[in-house]
Amino acid sequence: MKEAHAIPVSNIKPFIMGGHATITLHNINEDRHLTYKISLPKKVEEGKPYPLFVGVLTGPNNEESYTYLGLIWGALDGNLKFVHAKKSKIGWDATSSKAFRWFFNHVVDGKDFPAGFEALHHGHCGVCGRKLTTPESIEAGIGPVCLGKVA
Repeated sequence: MKEAHAIPVSNIKPFIMGGHATITLHNINEDRHLTYKISLPKKVEEGKPYPLFVGVLTGPNNEESYTYLGLIWGALDGNLKFVHAKKSKIGWDATSSKAFRWFFNHVVDGKDFPAGFEALHHGHCGVCGRKLTTPESIEAGIGPVCLGKVA
């Protein structure tokens, strides 16, 4: 995978909660992967609860071919919950849905991933979406200015 970087488990929660995250879940043992985009709504009112939208890559365009999967709630209070959307064209039992729930539960519970599994980012800050350039930022998946906002 071109320009993909493993994210340490400790950095994943701030990365995905930044609202501009593209993350690939990679099963190394089976050489299988799924890519998700996690984004903010167009309008967020300060201090009011808001969801993060989760989409899964289902087509050939890495920037636009995402299908709506569900919502993450709890960005303000830290009581995070993923909800599979009724309007999603992807079923609850689909591999992409099961994989995201498994991943999200590991992140929320602070569990390490088993051997042979990694979460990758694509060289852009999970908060602002800018290209990451320093080794520390690339490892974290978040730039230094944005890290100060979410830390």
